Amino acid sequence: MSEIEKRTQMSKRRQQIGGVAALALGLGALAWIPNAVAGPDDTVITEAAALDGYGIEVSADEVVVGDTVTVTVTATDVSDLYAYDLKLAYDADVLDYVDDSARTDLTGSTYGLESAGAVEVVHTKLGTSPAATGPVTLAEVTFTAVGVGPAAVSAPSLETVTTARASTTTTGIGVVPVEALAKAAPVATTAPKVSGTVRVGRTLAVSGGSWDVPGVSLTYQWRRAGRPVAGATGRSYVLRPADAGTLVDVVVSAAKKDHVTGSATAAAGTVARATTSTTVTAPRTVKKSKRPTVRIAVAASGITPAGTVKVTYGGKVVKAAAPLKNGKVTVTLPRKKAGSYRLKVVYRPAVGFTASSKTVTVRVRR
Repeated sequence: MSEIEKRTQMSKRRQQIGGVAALALGLGALAWIPNAVAGPDDTVITEAAALDGYGIEVSADEVVVGDTVTVTVTATDVSDLYAYDLKLAYDADVLDYVDDSARTDLTGSTYGLESAGAVEVVHTKLGTSPAATGPVTLAEVTFTAVGVGPAAVSAPSLETVTTARASTTTTGIGVVPVEALAKAAPVATTAPKVSGTVRVGRTLAVSGGSWDVPGVSLTYQWRRAGRPVAGATGRSYVLRPADAGTLVDVVVSAAKKDHVTGSATAAAGTVARATTSTTVTAPRTVKKSKRPTVRIAVAASGITPAGTVKVTYGGKVVKAAAPLKNGKVTVTLPRKKAGSYRLKVVYRPAVGFTASSKTVTVRVRR
């Protein structure tokens, strides 16, 4: 129902209630037409409390969003009660009044009128009907839980009218707490799955899976050895050197309003080191008067290796640990007498890479 329709319906029902009240009590029309009342304040109510002579209780202390809960307000000993107007206030972010749910155990006409965060229960006897005496149920009102969190339903005031048309207003009738809980977490009906080569430098991707609750919002967190990887919150993840030798997985979380967040974990497996290859670019022949320059490159799929290289030329170490920069390094070799010399380059890897080497021959001519 639209807001305009609700207001129109409310106006018609107010007129109806006012007419019934006027006939029954001889008062002016709309003599106790409900006015908006403030809802409960921000104080968290932990237990029910009621004024002496009154009671207020709830059908369940805790309900799940979407379920209903009934609040009952009673009086232990009334005398000559012909009509009354009971105001109820509640947290509209958590509870919503169920239309036409207001009722009482008294004979006569009972109406419930809703405004923002409030319901007024108006009851009147008709004609010469006898007034109520003794213990009575003033109202049973049903609400639907529409949001998560603690809430309270209070009865801030009660106006009573006797057969002699005497009116009395009592404030602070009572208050009762209720907790609205989130719905059960979504469950994966088809588990998320990781695809891709589980090796440093390669890219993994995860499917979102299927969930038993429609319209969920998915988020991702990749983990290394059970611990979250900072910033790794996308559907894909490029494996890093620090992942080598560890178990990588991803937690897929499914969120939806008013539900506990669900999750499912997809394992990628233990990460292998990146396989490297070393290339050496050196002159095949060089004059003995020259110092040859050698260019060395170490490569791996999807990632640039770090580490150092050891360069041996003619059986002598030229560089024990030349650091790579962007996977490359240039080394100048010493002069040699005429002849053939073996040039060997051994890559000493940083964490996450495999070792590799390359050997070439350099001829020194006169």
